[in-house]
Amino acid sequence: MPWMSSATARTGVKVLYSGNLGRKQGLGQVVELARELAARRSDIEIVLRGNGSQATELCAEIARLGLTNIRLSELQPNEALGTALAAGDIHLVPQRPDAASFAVPSKVFNIMAVGRPFVATALPGSVLWRLQRQSEAFLCVPPDDPLSFAEAVIELANDRRLRQELGQRGREFVERHYAKPRILGHLMSRLDAFATGK
Repeated sequence: MPWMSSATARTGVKVLYSGNLGRKQGLGQVVELARELAARRSDIEIVLRGNGSQATELCAEIARLGLTNIRLSELQPNEALGTALAAGDIHLVPQRPDAASFAVPSKVFNIMAVGRPFVATALPGSVLWRLQRQSEAFLCVPPDDPLSFAEAVIELANDRRLRQELGQRGREFVERHYAKPRILGHLMSRLDAFATGK
């Protein structure tokens, strides 16, 4: 796997994508984001952490464009997921328009759980966009719009307090709606009702 060197660590804001490096993730949007940021905020480092069919293609495109503000890294093991996600100041959840309309990636809830903000690309009116309005824990921008994507990342990079506020809202939202005891309690109530015929 042609991973890019991590020898040139930066001291600025770290932006992280963690997950599958496949076509449906719309990772070309992240390369375009890096291209936009290179001209405006070269201190912002993007790390693509994961495995998948597009890794080689992404490396080649990053090299072709001469981008030094984005690199690929190995995916962390599941037991280190929380620590790995907490290492990012801002997370990215890029989605292709045809995928984002119907589903919310599970990583969204993991990112919220560790109290980090993220920027997602999604069509207005999609499930992800509605979750943004409900949780007020992250930013949404239209897909395939590098300028809007970059502006959202820069907004968060410039405002540490906003990052903390969004992260806190996300953590509270997950605890309120998706914490394991709550889900298991709801499941047990449904099973009890089913067993008693109510």
